Amino acid sequence: MGTKVKVSKNGKCSVSMYCRKCGTRYELTGFSSEQNERLYRRDETKEHIQDIIPEVPAEWRELFVTMTCPSCWKKMFG
Repeated sequence: MGTKVKVSKNGKCSVSMYCRKCGTRYELTGFSSEQNERLYRRDETKEHIQDIIPEVPAEWRELFVTMTCPSCWKKMFG
């Protein structure tokens, strides 16, 4: 399990990842190559996820940060 990135013919990226709690695979699409690069380097740059992908709802951005899907997050924290 891990994170995989695909680039479409129009240059948009899709990111595929698994929830660490339930193991469900999620694919989020429509990211630019710049956003993808910024996501990849986030640990190094300390850039906030909401600044990189502001168009993605907070509960789905959490998947990038903690690898926890919205459903599992809600079960854990209410």
